[in-house]
Amino acid sequence: MPAPDAHHAAPARDEGQDALRDAEERFRRAFEMAPTGNAILQPDGQLIRVNASLGAMLGTDAQALLLRRVSELVRPEDRDRLRQFLDEVVASAGPARAELRLAHASGRPVHVAVTASAVHDADGSASCVIAQIEDVTARKLAQAALTHQATHDPLTALPNRTLLLDRLGQALERSRRNGGHIALLFCDVDRFKRINDSLGHEVGDQLLVEIARRLRTSIRGADTAGRLSGDEFLVICEELSRESDAMRLAERVRALTDEPIAVAGHSLSITLSIGVAHAGPDDQPAALLRRADTAMYEAKERGRGRIEVFDETLRERARARLQLETELRTAVDGNELRLHHQPIVDLATGDIVGREALVRWQHPVEGLLGPGAFLDVAEESDLIVDLGSWVLDEACRQGRLLTSSNSQTHVAINVSARQLGRPDFRRRVEHALATSGLGHRQLILELTETSLLKAARSTLADVDALNRAGVRLAVDDFGTGYSSLTYLQKLPVGVVKIDRSFVADITTDAKRRAIAKAVISLGQALQLDVIAEGVEDAEQAAVLADMGCRHAQGYLFGRPTPFEQLVGTAAGS
Repeated sequence: MPAPDAHHAAPARDEGQDALRDAEERFRRAFEMAPTGNAILQPDGQLIRVNASLGAMLGTDAQALLLRRVSELVRPEDRDRLRQFLDEVVASAGPARAELRLAHASGRPVHVAVTASAVHDADGSASCVIAQIEDVTARKLAQAALTHQATHDPLTALPNRTLLLDRLGQALERSRRNGGHIALLFCDVDRFKRINDSLGHEVGDQLLVEIARRLRTSIRGADTAGRLSGDEFLVICEELSRESDAMRLAERVRALTDEPIAVAGHSLSITLSIGVAHAGPDDQPAALLRRADTAMYEAKERGRGRIEVFDETLRERARARLQLETELRTAVDGNELRLHHQPIVDLATGDIVGREALVRWQHPVEGLLGPGAFLDVAEESDLIVDLGSWVLDEACRQGRLLTSSNSQTHVAINVSARQLGRPDFRRRVEHALATSGLGHRQLILELTETSLLKAARSTLADVDALNRAGVRLAVDDFGTGYSSLTYLQKLPVGVVKIDRSFVADITTDAKRRAIAKAVISLGQALQLDVIAEGVEDAEQAAVLADMGCRHAQGYLFGRPTPFEQLVGTAAGS
């Protein structure tokens, strides 16, 4: 008779084997039918078992993957990363994760996120590795698209300012390690705004796209071209053997516009002004960019369509301009600005009918500076807005005192394009008039043709509203801009000022005299007040009066005089 324990042992063993088989079957089905790729491989990377999802992920049959090494499925550039990852998995007690690029049967990369764990024997050695592989290509492509949008210009697809400065920083770091020379080309399309204004922004955009295309094809493989903003492009030149190589590259870029560019039925002949800056051993991206920008502006000042290299002369000039900008910022807030007033007279009677308020800077070291010494710096640094606001407020205040005995006289101030373009411009003018007590009819805003050309439609609406309230608009330097007659028709212009360049030779140059006569006749026809600037002798005044010009200003009638002196003279009379 068998022992009781032996009688019950066989069924127990059978139940254990059945449970083991059930577990194995459940694992097999889960492994095979999983939507993610599954693989079992030896620690050295030899594939032992794969599921259908992994085969589909790679565009092949799962059986074709067996007995291959996983390194064969990974893109060559990621194989070192794979080896490190497998070593990490084998040495780890828990799961490890990594992102790799596998090779699809078509050749395209498949981005995957891999989670893997090692199965260890009793002695602690790894017998195999179990990996779960998820296709994350869609997410990677979406991330890449967002990154591209954030770092590339949407119009030209070139690197934008953010990416350019990043690449410039990397290039400077490489040059410090490897000793290579770097140069920066700052390129600006000359007179681009005229194209935008005359042909429309769509044509301007197409022009920029074509310039970008030509730029891509002209640079070397080691160079990076990008669009900073507007019509400004940048080229980072790496791996230069000598500084003269940068000039050859700049000449190649400048020559991109030797042939006219066909855009929307127009054949556009344009030029590029290019500034070149060479990197020093300790340069930072912003400093190098600033030097290239300075050289580019020097190219524009010397005639456009040129190449200028940043050198010690420009360095000293840039340093002086930076110091001047710093001092001017202090001057605006520190009671160093002054107004001088130049009389505007009636040519028939000699009576003063108004005054133009002209800004001066009482520099603590240099003494009294005229606008030519600092207005360009103010324009470039946006200080012109604060400076213009001070002039507006102070001119209205002083004008009220100077015109208190004669409400028919006026004060005229110059308004910059940037000041005019501010959304609060109209409010600022109304506030200055209300605070000072100066009447609307006693204020003339002088605008150059260029500033009117740049004005947006909303800005022109503000100017029109001010005019309806009584403020008069004067076109300064008439005849030196691009579209005089057009703007005389479109805008509520009440005053036209004949530029001093026409007045200077009016007695000796028949052409200049004819232009002045035409402007005066035009003003009379349009019922505009015409003021001649720069009248310095009685003969000029007589010729202008004979032509029918009513008003004039210039040294013949008085130089710009400090407000305090004018007030003192009036008080003593």
